[in-house]
Amino acid sequence: GKETVAAVFRPRDFSTGEAPQASAANTPPSEEGGYTSGGETSSTNHESRITDHVSCPACRAELTSANLRRAERVTVPRVVATRRVPNGQEVISIAGGLELNTPVWANEMHEYPYLQWQAEVHRAKLKASYPHAADKIEVSPSQGAEDVYARVSRLSVEQGLPSIHPGDALVNLITFDRTWMRPWAFYAIEDEETRSELLALFPDGCYVAFAGEAYCESRSESMDDHWRVLHALPGDGQNRPSVGDSLVQVQERYNVLSNMQAETYEYGIPPIYADPQVLDFDALSNQVAEPAAHYPARARPGQPLAAGFFQPAPAQVPRDMLLHQQDLIGPVSQFLSGLFPAVFGGNMEDVKTASGYALARDQAMGRLGLVWRRTKQFYADLMLLAVDCFRKNRPEDAEIPLLGPDGVFDSRAIRLADLKGNVCVHPEADETFPRLKSQQRGVLTQLFAINDPVIQRALTEPANLGYMKNVLGLSEMVIPGEDSRNKQLREIQQLLSSAPIVVPMRAAEPVAAVFRPRGLDGGEAQNSVPQKSQEKSPPSEEGGYKAHESRVTNHESQILLLPSVPVDELLDDHAVEFEECKRWANSDAGQAARMTNPAGFANVRAHAEAHLRALRGAGAS
Repeated sequence: GKETVAAVFRPRDFSTGEAPQASAANTPPSEEGGYTSGGETSSTNHESRITDHVSCPACRAELTSANLRRAERVTVPRVVATRRVPNGQEVISIAGGLELNTPVWANEMHEYPYLQWQAEVHRAKLKASYPHAADKIEVSPSQGAEDVYARVSRLSVEQGLPSIHPGDALVNLITFDRTWMRPWAFYAIEDEETRSELLALFPDGCYVAFAGEAYCESRSESMDDHWRVLHALPGDGQNRPSVGDSLVQVQERYNVLSNMQAETYEYGIPPIYADPQVLDFDALSNQVAEPAAHYPARARPGQPLAAGFFQPAPAQVPRDMLLHQQDLIGPVSQFLSGLFPAVFGGNMEDVKTASGYALARDQAMGRLGLVWRRTKQFYADLMLLAVDCFRKNRPEDAEIPLLGPDGVFDSRAIRLADLKGNVCVHPEADETFPRLKSQQRGVLTQLFAINDPVIQRALTEPANLGYMKNVLGLSEMVIPGEDSRNKQLREIQQLLSSAPIVVPMRAAEPVAAVFRPRGLDGGEAQNSVPQKSQEKSPPSEEGGYKAHESRVTNHESQILLLPSVPVDELLDDHAVEFEECKRWANSDAGQAARMTNPAGFANVRAHAEAHLRALRGAGAS
């Protein structure tokens, strides 16, 4: 059984949006303000009006018309119409060996001169996709004998039938052939002029699409930028064995024995032999068969009636055949496939310890790893194609909603500038970390039993309580502080979208928090809490009083930063929300916001300081 899996990455149109269409127009200088310093005028009235009482800001000399020049004409785009354009998205398509045509002699993908993907598509969809070839698609003739056989095989598999049945599928569905060819495949053309033209048209390779025999489109496209081919097992050529290929003969033998067993039960009922002198067969044939019927019979003299009848023993299924069937579906299949009971949680008669089950599981996973490692590398290559397809076909940055830790979708941006340069991928090497909920639940249970202060502190972290609640399946459980944490996370997203409110303050004015002006340009603002004006500062060593502890002199300007989202001193849980602000500020997201969004980070910092002041005020009271 041939098992080939290939994946293709391509942009696909899912929906449409409106894009403006602009036209260029030369805008003349305005009559009122069409002059700039150092040029000429176009109207005497405007000259006099503009030059009246106008002086040079540098030398204070009065300006005249000789000092003015006409403004240049500029091209201003003007929206004249809108058109609907498709929205693109990167798509992974998995195709099997029945849909792919590859050279059977090639060992690796780089040896393919071509790769053809065949699919059955409705003729109406093809005509809508390629309106310029709609007439040819409508009257497209049938294909060759081999293509017809492959078409029938694909349709029978899709319909779930052993063979194709007549219907509208054969009439409405057309074989859509998409072929990728490498540039060196053009050297199979003997005509040098034609070959040169093709190499000039398709320097990266050729993609060509046909609907039946009707030409649809072609473009320069590399096969390696869109395709990856995976074989389950290593081998030669493209017709390699599948994972379950070793079980085909075992399955056929089991089917034969199972059919023999069923036929034994159905047709193994033995006949009944009767003495014609005891049973009247003529009368029996003329009598209606019904329950509790009477049949004429006469026993031989001196013998019971049962002596005139004989029935051989019914057919029996041999016991060794049943045991052989169990061996075929049990140890034989497990040995050939590597799927031992330890993998799927079955019972092993010869193993009684947990370490024995673990050893058997590791042995089975070692054999299955031959396929699993190839699958992981195949998936990693697909993700590389995804990134490459994204940065080549996306015209602008993409906004993607992601579910945040507070349960609300956050908008994240994928910037094309971040994807420039070389991109490399690699599969995950560690397979020991828990993935399933049951595995994570088991690890949490083990952590609960460990009496370690560090682990206990981590388990009581508010950021981990929601995760543990979901893993344990206690979604309705109320955890103290969780609502306040989620509320603070939502407020952080609001704070990042705006800047703090700047309130200028005088040096002697009592304020809650005073910041240096350099805190506005992205650096950390140095805040202080000045004392009230009526309170005296402690005396210095010289007998006087110290200056203000804010380190802001009377000659320096002071500003007050207020968060755009105020705190509620009465209802907010200031301790939990302040700790969440501090945790977020030290996280990767907070450090990224500090670098890319300094105003938003300053807004979050002002909000956290408001919680801290409220917390200190509550403690002092």
